[in-house]
Amino acid sequence: MQDKAERGTCRGDRVNTSKLTEPAVRLIKQAYSDGHYNQVELAKITGVTQVSISDIILGHNWRHVV
Repeated sequence: MQDKAERGTCRGDRVNTSKLTEPAVRLIKQAYSDGHYNQVELAKITGVTQVSISDIILGHNWRHVV
């Protein structure tokens, strides 16, 4: 856990309680930006809340994933 050693914290799917992986977040961002799905649909598909999807889209969470 290099992140934890360097900063005292883990990010992304290195967190044990994370429901998403970095590839899943990339797909979420891509599907939303392409207009294929709205936030509510993505939340149902991925098993997280709409607020979590919104935070991903706005860059509040998972901002290190491009």
